[in-house]
Amino acid sequence: ALLESVQLAPGGDSVRWGTNAMNGVIALRSRWRETEGWETEVGGGGGSYGQLRADAAVLGNVKGWAISAAVTRRTSEGALDYSEDSVSTAQVAARKRGNWGMLTTRLRYGYLDGKNAGNGVDLATNNWYNSERGTGSIEYLGQIGKMITGRLVLFGSMGRDRLYTGSALDDRQLGARSELFVTPVEWITVAFGLAIDHVEADLLRRPDNIEEEVEPTSTSAPWTEITLRPIKRVTIVTGGRYVFGLEGDGIPLYKAGVVGDAWKSGKVRARVSRNYSQPTIAQRFLLPTANPGLQSEVSRNAEVGISQYFGEKFEARALVYQLSAENYIQPTGVRPNVEFQNVGEAEQWGVEGNAILTPVRWVEIGAAGAWSDVGEITAQNPNLRLGGWGTVRWNGLRGTVNLNYIDGRYQRNNSETPLDPITDLGANVSWRPDPRFEIYARGNNLLDLPNSPLPGFGSIGRNYFVGFRARLDSAPE
Repeated sequence: ALLESVQLAPGGDSVRWGTNAMNGVIALRSRWRETEGWETEVGGGGGSYGQLRADAAVLGNVKGWAISAAVTRRTSEGALDYSEDSVSTAQVAARKRGNWGMLTTRLRYGYLDGKNAGNGVDLATNNWYNSERGTGSIEYLGQIGKMITGRLVLFGSMGRDRLYTGSALDDRQLGARSELFVTPVEWITVAFGLAIDHVEADLLRRPDNIEEEVEPTSTSAPWTEITLRPIKRVTIVTGGRYVFGLEGDGIPLYKAGVVGDAWKSGKVRARVSRNYSQPTIAQRFLLPTANPGLQSEVSRNAEVGISQYFGEKFEARALVYQLSAENYIQPTGVRPNVEFQNVGEAEQWGVEGNAILTPVRWVEIGAAGAWSDVGEITAQNPNLRLGGWGTVRWNGLRGTVNLNYIDGRYQRNNSETPLDPITDLGANVSWRPDPRFEIYARGNNLLDLPNSPLPGFGSIGRNYFVGFRARLDSAPE
């Protein structure tokens, strides 16, 4: 209810977005009510494996202030990451526009409670874990004339993690982001900014009952980006970032790419970038699988892709990429007993592609696939993922059937025995008799195949979920 759109920007871009933008960025755009009044949306549902969900959201606009708030609660006994989890979230935000610019404030809180999947179909009820986090931010966006746009964001967060061992970690983070975009002429945009972060934490080690203060981590990262459009059909982007405060003297990052209309309805893009992923405080210090010596992963990504459109009937995309990583971070185990390790240098090649056919406006058929040679990372066979779907829309009804296949899975690095492939057939259907009301249902693993994540762990069999969404609007008095 609070999302306007979800956009995926593929390709590593730590120059612009910082840590963890190794393979791309998912941008969530909030929805705001632009006219006076209120609207409320509620939803709920339930299904197999004890799945329950309830949520409510409110959007309003009062005297120029746009306001949004939402709460969610979902529980499960095995359908969330093969464990018994409950997740609760709450958020509230406000936005004000004026001739001076736009001011946005946000507060969020989340709480997760779960258990390890255990062996067989029994949960390891003693391996509980919970995590809660609160975040807050204030953002200012302003414009000077037609050439300059600026953004400043101040944010902070507090988190608490607890494990069945009795160990606990409390962390606090403060940070700031500043951006300035200058467009001196129509075909040039220059952007530069600064990112500052400070993280500190307190650790309680059990069973020794030792309390210690984790050494604080502070980073600063100036960056710049230049976008050129020398001709109508070509866009060139280049940029750099330097991260101070990490291992050694810092980490230099860069990116360069070009997108062009190579032929009628066809595009070609090429890109090279150096990106990084900084370990979290929990990965380094939270027991029982802490790794205080975990270092940042740095990778070089290179990719070449093409896309082709045939009117509104058919579109196809293909991508070839290569990744070279230093201090590659490899997770092993099942949460909460997940350990993160640096496994040295690694190189990976892969190809991805998808195609979508729309023979008529109310039918869509698609297929996608990805193959990656992960042998140098895991000493195992390549990983293969295939998927296909079909969607039909008619008079408020929408139905989709999807089939996914995953092969090339192993329990651990250098293992010679592959795990069984995963095949998942799913379907979902929704009916919207009125723009303000919707009923939906979905089913997963309809073939009831044993798709356990690791040998000996529980498998989520055939399962279903049924829910609804309803919206109420209120005009101004």
